Order: sequence, then structure tokens, then C-alpha cells
Amino acid sequence: MGSPDTDFRETTPAVIEPRIYGRDKEQSHIINTLVCSETKDEGISVFAIVGNGGVGKTTLARLVYNDASIAQHFILRLWIYVSVTFDEVKLTHDLLECIYGDRFEGIEDLTKLQKFVEDGVKSKRLLLVMDDIWEDHDLSRWDTFLAPLRSTKVKGNKVLVTTRKFSVAKMTGAKDEIKLDGLTEENFWALLKECAFGNRKEQQKLVYIGRQIAEKLKGYPLAAKTVGTLLRKKLDVEHWRKILDSTEWKYQE
Repeated sequence: MGSPDTDFRETTPAVIEPRIYGRDKEQSHIINTLVCSETKDEGISVFAIVGNGGVGKTTLARLVYNDASIAQHFILRLWIYVSVTFDEVKLTHDLLECIYGDRFEGIEDLTKLQKFVEDGVKSKRLLLVMDDIWEDHDLSRWDTFLAPLRSTKVKGNKVLVTTRKFSVAKMTGAKDEIKLDGLTEENFWALLKECAFGNRKEQQKLVYIGRQIAEKLKGYPLAAKTVGTLLRKKLDVEHWRKILDSTEWKYQE
């Protein structure tokens, strides 16, 4: 059970979507970049996925993290959720839990905690995903947190960060970055349709309304899931037109 101050948005690397639409190109690009540069980099290098909230950054990071070639290439795969507050002590505890299955509670001395990190990662090529970073102005905290990972002499260690802010990518010194935009029209409609109809048969009169709703949602997967859930509650024209004419969906942006 999480602590009382656990962020309700806290993410894990588990893939929860039954199917992902329209991210094959971005997934392949990130994986190729992470895997193919290990002979060039000592220490650790950063790749940033940048995009607005709800556009699918975490979903894309999960696809990369769980890819078979990534699992084969990196001996250690670690995932931590960051959010607004960049607390290097808490994040180091999170890192230790990923490495050892133990947060080393009761130890708050960062130097001691980082020694455990060093021991756990030495001689192991690693990928660390840091999901949803907001801190973009305190470089010293970033450097402090990464210090034990940078001490390793193994080549090809990587950090994959997701963030809404290009300033975060700059602060982390990301060598590579990708700006994630909304899904294409057809990929977005396929996702919204799945969320709205599920396994039930499509109704053409609803498809016509649904495509109008899709146009308003800017290709954002989170919006498709949220609005699709509302549509799914009642598959009739009156209900769908009410949602089309409503202003509530706008808040999903």
C-alpha cells in the first residue's frame, strides 16, 4: 500500500493498454538510438520524450521499456516516477527498490544510499526510465541524483526521460529528443472507436457522430480513452449527440 503522499498519477512500466495505436515509428527510432550507440558513450546519456499532457509519453516509454530487444540489450531496466518535486533522496530510495526490491527505509544519508546504488549497478549496462519530470532549473539536484550511475565505466548506459517541457530536456543534457504529437486522424479514430464500442458491433449512425467528436480531441490518446468511456455507457444517438455538443470534453485537453 502506498504512502499517504503518493502521487495518484504514479506510473509503472506495466503495459495496461490492450493495443497501442500509431507509435511504431517513434518506438523504433527510440529503441534504435538507445541500443546502437553503446560503443560511443561511457557513463550515461539521456534521451527525452517531450509532449503535452495526455499525448502518450508514458505509453510510448512503456513500449520501449518492454521491448524484447531492450530487455536483451540492458541487463538492468529501472523505472521511477518523478512528477513535480525532484527529491533526490526519495528518488534514490525508488531506484534502490528497483534494483534490490528494498527501499532501505531508515537510511536518509544520500551518500550511503548512493553507495548501495553504485554497488547494484556496477558492471551492468542499464536503462533508467524517469517518467514525468517537471524540474527544469536546478541542475545540481539532477547531477547529484545521477552521480552513482555516472561512476560506472560500462558503456552504453541510458536514461529515458518523459516531460512536458523542452527546458527539462535541455537541463538533463539530452543528446537525443523527440517531440510527441497527437495521433493521426485514422489512428486516433481507431482508438476512440475501440474505447467506445469495445467488442460490440459498430453502428453507422454513431460512427458519423463519433468522427465529429474525434475531430475535436486533437489526437490525444488520453482524451480518446476518457471520452470513449463516456460514449460507451450508452450506444444511442441522443447520448452521443449530447457529448458532441457538450463542453466537458474540452477539459480533457
